[in-house]
Amino acid sequence: MAENDHAYFYTKSPELQSYTAENGDRIYDKLENRKKLSGTEQSRLIHGYKAAVSYIDAQIGKIMKKLDELDLNQETIVVLWGDHGWHLGDHALWGKATNFEQATRSPLIIRVPGQTPNRTSKSTGFIDLFSTLCELAGLDIPSQVSGRSLVRLIKGKEDPDHTFSISQYTRDNKMGYAVRDERYRYVEWIEAGLHADSDSELNHIVGKQLFDYEQDPLETVNVAEQSKYAEVQAKLGAYLKKHLKTISYKKE
Repeated sequence: MAENDHAYFYTKSPELQSYTAENGDRIYDKLENRKKLSGTEQSRLIHGYKAAVSYIDAQIGKIMKKLDELDLNQETIVVLWGDHGWHLGDHALWGKATNFEQATRSPLIIRVPGQTPNRTSKSTGFIDLFSTLCELAGLDIPSQVSGRSLVRLIKGKEDPDHTFSISQYTRDNKMGYAVRDERYRYVEWIEAGLHADSDSELNHIVGKQLFDYEQDPLETVNVAEQSKYAEVQAKLGAYLKKHLKTISYKKE
């Protein structure tokens, strides 16, 4: 666990609880305390994950080859993405279901016919895909659609609309909302979560996290309470509040 963090920021890796070790025992207890995985068990898990990635990569190659064979490669936009990242032992976590970098960062590749390949370090989100595909296809972007088109970034241009991205995950009755820019990740844990319907409830923050990836790429220290990061925290907190106020919150 990172220094200055709280236990409820973390998950019990429930997906892994159904797996068994070589001796037939469950890899993880169903109790609060997790078992420590042996080096052999960790290696097997990572090997299996990489094998799955390799298999999918081969299937994607087959699809791209078929597009060429059918002469469709110059009129087909291809988007490859995964819906989440995957912890492979960092923070003693395995799987997804967190607001940390490893679980919320995932592949996003957009192949546009005739477009020179490039990459960007700007923050993007899957919510941007609908607007992006509309613009690439020459369709009007519906006014009610959230997200920001990625076309300028795809073309290698600067885009001030993409300064941060938002992710979220719940823990018990709390909702953790994370904002990520090119250097920092800031998370607010809100008691009311998705059911907040007023500014006062949105401001009922029960936990904060701030990670500086330039100084701490492995998220070993939560610096949310350090005074030298007060300005950064205020800036990212303002981004987050602006985002949350665009969402309609209703009580069930």
